[in-house]
Amino acid sequence: MMRKCILAASVISIGLLGACSQTEKPEDTKATAVAKEETESVVSKEWKDLTVANDIIEGPQSAKEFISMYDESFNTNVETAFNQRTEDVLSTIEYYYYEESISLDNSLLDLPIVVEGESIEKDFKNMESLSYIIKGEQAKVLDGVTLPKSHPSEYDEQKYWNPPTKRMKQAIKYMKGLLNDLDIAISEGKGELFGYSYQAGGKKTDELEEFIKGSNQDRIDAREAAITPELKKVVKDNFEYFDKILNSDYFYKSRNADENDPIFDEGKEDDWLTEEIKSEVKKRADEIEALIPTKSSTLDRDLGNVVGEMRTGFEYENGGDIYTPHRILYGLHAGMNGYRYVERDENGRKRLDPEGNWTETFTDEEVGY
Repeated sequence: MMRKCILAASVISIGLLGACSQTEKPEDTKATAVAKEETESVVSKEWKDLTVANDIIEGPQSAKEFISMYDESFNTNVETAFNQRTEDVLSTIEYYYYEESISLDNSLLDLPIVVEGESIEKDFKNMESLSYIIKGEQAKVLDGVTLPKSHPSEYDEQKYWNPPTKRMKQAIKYMKGLLNDLDIAISEGKGELFGYSYQAGGKKTDELEEFIKGSNQDRIDAREAAITPELKKVVKDNFEYFDKILNSDYFYKSRNADENDPIFDEGKEDDWLTEEIKSEVKKRADEIEALIPTKSSTLDRDLGNVVGEMRTGFEYENGGDIYTPHRILYGLHAGMNGYRYVERDENGRKRLDPEGNWTETFTDEEVGY
């Protein structure tokens, strides 16, 4: 998925870890015991934390810290944190978990947190999927709701929300169990295993993945309903606009110039950013924003991230970033319209590579990575 936080690893066969990692009694039959042994013997529990710590980035600096932190957020410190956060706001406990899911995603991607190992990669992938489900279900709270016509500051929107969905509640349950099991498996946590973690030798991983599979299909159906011909055209047009800028002479030379080249002189970083471009970017941001919300929560987040960067502006001194909207639009264009990266232009010059899939809407395979 987005920005490849989980690395692929080869399967390393190791011996059984023993019954100490299981909380349920083993099956009695010899045939079942043999099948269990054969299965566990090829599911490696060996893993590595490939996260590169960076003190500039706030938050967890390792996979162990990450799991420990969010196990506490989802399982240990819930009542206190929820009450503090919602003291003056009408809210549900499910909304608290929705906010924690957003925080989890951000922490996962900021460094990013990177793990390698057959079992732990499956757990991290399932954790990301559960987070997406929680956020997607939260988007349904306004389905069919008519809000007052007065200014939003004059009423409490949450008063009009639909109740949390059963799928959201189930996803939260699985997330709590998975984080608990991972905390015990890799972060020296204490307590009872729920069985949802491959790394902890859980017996309910199939149940969890069946739930995720069903939810993924719902998300795909919502995505297909959201992708209208108008949206396809807007995505294509805006990708081509940014792609043309980032493959212009200025950016091509900046990507390939020596560090002592005058193009890197202080004060020249925004030479490309004319008033005409600023005006055009504002108009295009309005055009994209007019299409939100769609029927897909993941698509809304991708488009929202594009608009957010466009609204911020691309000035170097203000931390402007033209690359992020280009990368997200690339993935959306690839997923919606079948576009694929072309390495060279008509003059043989190497074009900017988006370097991966930066969307939540489409998988790596769907965008060609």
